[in-house]
Amino acid sequence: MRRTRRRAWRLGSLTGGLAVLALVLASCDGSPRATASAAASSASARPTVTATATPPLPAIAWRQATWPTGFDPQQWGLAISPVDGRDLWLCAPTAADGVAIWASRDAASTWLRVGRLLVSPPAPGSCSLEADQGSASTLAAVLTWGSGAAGTLRSTSLISRDSGAHWRGLPGAVKVGEVGTVSGLMYALLADTAAPTAPPPALVVSRDRRHTWQPISPPGLAAHDAIFQFWLGHAASDVVAASVHNTLWSSHTAGASWSPVPTPPMQTGLGSWLPKTGHWLFCGWPGALVCSADQGQSWQAQPTLHYTLQCLSCSKGGSASSSSQACLPSRIAADGSLLADCPTNGSAPTGPGLTAAAFTLYRLAPHATAWTTLGAASAPWLTWSASGQLWCWDPQGGRLFVAQMAL
Repeated sequence: MRRTRRRAWRLGSLTGGLAVLALVLASCDGSPRATASAAASSASARPTVTATATPPLPAIAWRQATWPTGFDPQQWGLAISPVDGRDLWLCAPTAADGVAIWASRDAASTWLRVGRLLVSPPAPGSCSLEADQGSASTLAAVLTWGSGAAGTLRSTSLISRDSGAHWRGLPGAVKVGEVGTVSGLMYALLADTAAPTAPPPALVVSRDRRHTWQPISPPGLAAHDAIFQFWLGHAASDVVAASVHNTLWSSHTAGASWSPVPTPPMQTGLGSWLPKTGHWLFCGWPGALVCSADQGQSWQAQPTLHYTLQCLSCSKGGSASSSSQACLPSRIAADGSLLADCPTNGSAPTGPGLTAAAFTLYRLAPHATAWTTLGAASAPWLTWSASGQLWCWDPQGGRLFVAQMAL
């Protein structure tokens, strides 16, 4: 299942903040939610945020998406196009000899089984999908076998340029981590899973419709460093890449040459080219949320959401405990807003005595000094697309929800 992955800088948690509200918020499934003041007596996370003067957006109206006939939402991979959120795909291993692919072009109102990936036995244990950053009709499928604990984990990858109807396999035991297509150039993060000690992913580019791939990772990377994500710019030759060991690189030559972007000592977890304003926005977390809108020449501190998490029986002896944590943004919207998905009433249901988590969505508008509440969701969102679709999903119940949110 593809979520908003590669959030290493988020410290492995979904955390957040909530202003004390006097209104009822709609949950992700459309049911009423108790007000924050009414929930004050419950043993759950109650984030607090300084009230904001920025005007709120209209309430989020969630719609539950449908699944394809015969699809089992307990064993699946999902990808939603960041270009057009009405385009999404599902994959699931079949009982026979392959992996079924479904596609929707209307935000999961209807589905069509568009193809099947034929594989030699044994059948893959899992499948995942990776939507293209720059093309609404391109995606990658990753099929995985074996066990990571046993050192037998292997993957193979295929790429489709026609919304899943036809696929071309990549040579070897390659796993696609990201893919982005613009004006005939296809960028990707590829990892070789065949080696006993897998090398780090490599940033590559193809100029001949995926027939050959050229490594383009910045030559200035340290010996044990690696690119873990990249972002496309306004031109086909513009790309920015972030490394595991806290470096950021910019290229205007499709990876032929690179320049370092100045950063604090941190991973750059968020990046986006903003067409409306014509500049890049980068954000990271070196102990506090900071962002740069001038190619790293300056980094500005941003207000941070916090919440207090209470667990009924987590500490020694089974007594209640609490801790305050920060909620970091997980997306940059087209207008430069930061979007965050934060727990509102406790930790995730990971064992007896833990309170099930609900989530609230927040927005930090450009130049704002405080976050505003967008609405409530019963699970963390999955993604937001440039066309305005906001998605969240419930992994326990296998439910998927979508709302329209123009920014």
